[in-house]
Amino acid sequence: MKNILLISLFICLSLVGYSQGNKITVNNYDIKKCCLGQVYHDSTLTGKGTQTDPLKVAGAKIYDGIISQAGTSAPIENVVHENGLTGPVVYTYISPGKYNIQVPGSTGWANTSIYPGAAFGGTNVYTLSIDPTFSDNFQLQVFDNTGTNVNDGLNFMPLLIKVYP
Repeated sequence: MKNILLISLFICLSLVGYSQGNKITVNNYDIKKCCLGQVYHDSTLTGKGTQTDPLKVAGAKIYDGIISQAGTSAPIENVVHENGLTGPVVYTYISPGKYNIQVPGSTGWANTSIYPGAAFGGTNVYTLSIDPTFSDNFQLQVFDNTGTNVNDGLNFMPLLIKVYP
């Protein structure tokens, strides 16, 4: 199975942008359709055969980035791998260890999922909390091992946000 996924990834990278041509299958997986987000074949896991890609059906808009924060500054984007949202994600500093994240198109937890990575600052590992504050805003909090909010706890932290219609 791992070899199929690696082959699939290689083929996906080769096929992005192409929409015509012959079907390409590896062990009953229509790799071309999978890469284009149309359908995938997974009879071994579900026993149901061809299924539709749930992210494409749901129409989720994806933000995938890496952020850092230092001192009393707002978090910054080190890298944005993808931003399919309706605008930029805006970060603001509130107080030590508390930051606002404005997510365009979000209506709170009703249509938004946020997946933070591990929070590190120097050699310390921190605990994170994310709560909606209103509409398209979320509060990100960083805590040390005593439960105190602290700055400098976001050091190249991956952040994935999905906004569903």
